[in-house]
Amino acid sequence: MLFMIYLLSLVLQSTSVAEEASITDLQNSLVLLAHRITAAESNLEKSQAQLQETQTNLGAAEEKIDTNNAELQQAEERLVSALQRVAVTEAKLQQAETKQVQADVKRAQLGSELRQTKTELNNIKIQQGNLGKQVSYLQGNQTKQVSFSVQRSNDLSAFSGTVTYNKITLNDGIGFNKYTSHFVAPVTGVYQFSYYHSYDKNHVAHVSLMLNNNRIQDSASKHNDGGNGMCGNSIIQHLNKGDSLWVKLNAHSALNCNNLGYELCFFSGQLLYEK
Repeated sequence: MLFMIYLLSLVLQSTSVAEEASITDLQNSLVLLAHRITAAESNLEKSQAQLQETQTNLGAAEEKIDTNNAELQQAEERLVSALQRVAVTEAKLQQAETKQVQADVKRAQLGSELRQTKTELNNIKIQQGNLGKQVSYLQGNQTKQVSFSVQRSNDLSAFSGTVTYNKITLNDGIGFNKYTSHFVAPVTGVYQFSYYHSYDKNHVAHVSLMLNNNRIQDSASKHNDGGNGMCGNSIIQHLNKGDSLWVKLNAHSALNCNNLGYELCFFSGQLLYEK
């Protein structure tokens, strides 16, 4: 550009003086234009440098933006993961709260059932106590079941002593002793006793009812007719617990307890009432 201006100035120098003034003005304009062009080129270079710097900064900014975007993406992924964990935690918390509510309801039900059971148990205890009292009352007022019935199947002659019985048909209350043939009163009360025995003709049958070695009743019989005879008696007697009662065959007496297969010697008794 400056070279062209220089050539132009040489051309102008060859012109006439008349034109010098115009040429001078033109030269001044060209110089001013050259200055402006130089300034414009300088500004252009500065602008290019600024543009380059701006592009560089823009590239750095884009890289930073990319980095920030990547970090933002990672942050969003972490946030999503954290939200998922929060959702799982909330679900577990909700389940735990539901289970807690169910446990509280179950605990309340169990507490109610326990209180009801305790109430029922107390009622049962009260009923049991009442039943115990009733049982005790009934036991205290109920007559004990005492009765016996025995037989002898063998004859007995020329004998003085206790008549023994070898067949027991009844022994409620276990008052009759099968080894001694004595009845021992298990409770104090009023009893009824009966005893009947068979004997041959021409023999005397004399039996006594003994209470604690004391004679309290007798039964005796003798006849000379054919066949067998019977002797016996019955009595209502008060006995204390532990009293012993039995049948005694007296001297010179005989019993025919088995006649043609029939057992004809009996001893029985029963408790009428306790007293």
